[in-house]
Amino acid sequence: NSSCCMRSVIDFINKFVDTSSHIGIFISGGFDSCLLAELVFRHIDEIKSISKVTIYTVPRYDDSSVHADRICSWLKERYPAISFDTQLVGNPNEHHSRQVLSGILESIENSNVKILLGDTAISADMLEESAPMRIESKNPQIIQPFLDYDKTLTVSMANDLGLLDEISKLTHTCTESKTLRCSVCWQCRERAWAF
Repeated sequence: NSSCCMRSVIDFINKFVDTSSHIGIFISGGFDSCLLAELVFRHIDEIKSISKVTIYTVPRYDDSSVHADRICSWLKERYPAISFDTQLVGNPNEHHSRQVLSGILESIENSNVKILLGDTAISADMLEESAPMRIESKNPQIIQPFLDYDKTLTVSMANDLGLLDEISKLTHTCTESKTLRCSVCWQCRERAWAF
């Protein structure tokens, strides 16, 4: 049941926010990490939490930092009472499969931050050689609330929140083009499949 899964994920995120003093969210500029940030900020706003929030982005050559900045501006506009820091972390010169990991390692190295990642599971329909590796982290500082579900869940959640069009227009998932969707790369095809 989709609504049961959504409620479970939201409850998990809310409990995480309730029990964390320093929350880190990795934002790539894509759909899932944007939705994750929205859910965190929404709960912080509801409970008037004073948690420290840091948004991390790996400055990859697909302009992820430009797309992440656009999401940060959107969050500031939606939640003006919530202050947060932004930080570029990681090495964009690493192999693409290690870029985010390099950022995660850098972000947790000298702090007690707990990191949220917007990774979703890869559907059997999308399993192929070009699919990224998305595995569950064993580090207790790294939390992946969407990892038990594929991207259709995040699309459904955004739709239920009335934010599907807004988040769709705001975010950029393509890894081959900095501005347009190529519709050929795996990330573009996964997004189209989920919709």
